[in-house]
Amino acid sequence: MLTPEKLQDISVKWVEKNLAFGPQDSVVVKDCMFDESTSMNHCYLMKQSYGLDIVNSMAQLTLSASGNVLAHGNCWIKPESNSPIVKRDNSITCQQAIESAAKSLNITKTNAESWKVFTNDKSVTVLDIDFVVGNATCHEALYKTESSLKHIWSVVFNTDAQYLNLMVDISNGNILGAADWNSHFDYTSEGRLKIRAPTGNFEYRALPLGALNPRNKPPVIITNPADTTVSLQGWHDPGAAILTTSGNNVIVSDNRAGLADVKKASAAGKQAKGAGSVFDFAMDDTTQEPSEYISASMTNVFFLANAFHDIFYHYGFTEATGNFQKNNFNKGGAGGDPVLAFVQDGSGKNNANFATPPDGQSGILRLFVFTNTNPNRDGAMENSIVLHELTHGVSSRLTGGKRQGNCLSTLISGGLGEGWSDAIAIALELGHSATRGDNVALGEYVTGNSQRGIRSFPYSTNLGDNPLKYSNLNSRKEVHAIGEVWAVMLYELYWNLVDQFGFDDDFVRTSTGNGGNTRFLKLLITGMKLQPCFPNFVNARDAILAADKQLYKSENACLIWAAFSKRGLGAQALGNSFVDDSTVPANCEQELRLDNDSSKACTTCLAFSRALLLF
Repeated sequence: MLTPEKLQDISVKWVEKNLAFGPQDSVVVKDCMFDESTSMNHCYLMKQSYGLDIVNSMAQLTLSASGNVLAHGNCWIKPESNSPIVKRDNSITCQQAIESAAKSLNITKTNAESWKVFTNDKSVTVLDIDFVVGNATCHEALYKTESSLKHIWSVVFNTDAQYLNLMVDISNGNILGAADWNSHFDYTSEGRLKIRAPTGNFEYRALPLGALNPRNKPPVIITNPADTTVSLQGWHDPGAAILTTSGNNVIVSDNRAGLADVKKASAAGKQAKGAGSVFDFAMDDTTQEPSEYISASMTNVFFLANAFHDIFYHYGFTEATGNFQKNNFNKGGAGGDPVLAFVQDGSGKNNANFATPPDGQSGILRLFVFTNTNPNRDGAMENSIVLHELTHGVSSRLTGGKRQGNCLSTLISGGLGEGWSDAIAIALELGHSATRGDNVALGEYVTGNSQRGIRSFPYSTNLGDNPLKYSNLNSRKEVHAIGEVWAVMLYELYWNLVDQFGFDDDFVRTSTGNGGNTRFLKLLITGMKLQPCFPNFVNARDAILAADKQLYKSENACLIWAAFSKRGLGAQALGNSFVDDSTVPANCEQELRLDNDSSKACTTCLAFSRALLLF
């Protein structure tokens, strides 16, 4: 195995040789790690100019154990001839940048005179801001707009409703771009997880994968589901006198008070308490309001989030790649970042969201009550909602590496993120008896709409039931609407693989099976690691093809092409022009290489989505 230093050296030399640099430019390695699930190395690099990071100019390399470059992708900025560096006496301060950000959020009055400021080289930390949860940080950097390279403050803060990274022009306070680390669910076989357990029996009344929701199948007792080969301490805090819905992977609390501050919400929120190691709470959603069965809801989320952790550990979402754990057991990554899940969160309704800051900071899952039915229904009791949100944490941490939080922040890449979340939530719930002819309505329980759920169409391989194709992106300008197009393409791929290779019942315990459902998850997770920051549809498709080449020697290439070409993303489709193409390579083989043409790649990554701001 190559040393980290050698990996970095190889990566820097490859980038310096193959990508464009000006005399003032350099490159810095942000992260390099070995992926045990594939025996591949991944390195993530950022371009610098005048000694400052260009925050939207990145490259990703995948290398073999011996250091050969297997795949590469980038969003690389061409050299700039003019210096964007603003002299200090002409620049705004970090505090002024934060005030500009506040104005863009329609916050017109702040307690700026009470802020506490701490400066360290090129970064600033500001405390005691009245509209911010925790603190705010500013980092001096550069940012490429469509017209020029700008000197900026990269400002990060959490308002609860939005966990923002804003690019603020250091010369005048203008907001040039923004990324919201919060992702939302919407815009307006049973018992498979019976795995080895820690000492003693642990029981949870919950909805097993495939149960969908309480109206489809009621919660059942699931015994000893923790996979202690990957959750080394089990699911609960070791040594706790009273077991609750708290452990190394996730801490589940209620937040009916709607507290914005995560620390305060965690301290004030109640966790479900077990009777010893038994979490058995009754519910009746036909007569009870969600508040009457909140312990049942918390138990379901605790079960699902832990099961999700264990499943995707086998598929390569580990400590080294940025998963969510308090204790990383010296296996890489930052640690200290379990998922903080808030059930029946009072800060909203009819939705759910997941915030994914960089590695070392907890993912924040908020699940709301839905008011579309009588009685109201709890989003925590529809498995697909919880699984959808948890998948945001995976796609955000794996795309561009665990230390970046912005790589799915453009309109198209954000849409891809929504699509992965829908597709993986569906794949985890489809059982052995499901068929290609089945239509899936995501969110049918909370909406009361069994035909299409919360989306425009049901997910279906029938073009009559779901007509979405690549060209529909021309009229879809919102991330969830875009995500529906990507997700239905992935739904086609799922069924192509399952029809060809069958279904692995044991896919939750191991990724070594040969079934189509196992292949599907492996291709998606590995593809996320191979694609560049700010991917478009072509980048994401090609990353799946590249993953197939590395994992299966392109055995699935024809099935992959068939799925995407059916929905307009054929071999001649372009990343930035949404015209349907049904072309399939004659021999289903081609040079599987991620786009490294800067002039093409960077048109999708010049500006973070401004639509995420409340102007």
